[in-house]
Amino acid sequence: MLSALAIAVAVLLVNVDVQAVQVTNVARIYTLDAQSNSRINTVYMTTYFIGGAVGTSIGLLCWNLVTWQMLVFTLLAFFIILRGCLKSLLVGIKSFRSL
Repeated sequence: MLSALAIAVAVLLVNVDVQAVQVTNVARIYTLDAQSNSRINTVYMTTYFIGGAVGTSIGLLCWNLVTWQMLVFTLLAFFIILRGCLKSLLVGIKSFRSL
């Protein structure tokens, strides 16, 4: 019974966190360009959906092949790669805005 309660609480907390991140991201993208809100939102939501689908597919593949350890290492590798990509993208945006 205790483990079922722990899972329910964890699911609730993850759901609240995902919703909070979604609201924060949408609020941030709406500050980019008031004239292009719908286009920016379309790109954001499409990218969000594709990222979720690809991440789920790769996660399931890793789980089926090697189980939990491979899934954790893959998640860590994605985090490191995406952090580097986002950092270079932000540097590019800042240098573009200074032109």
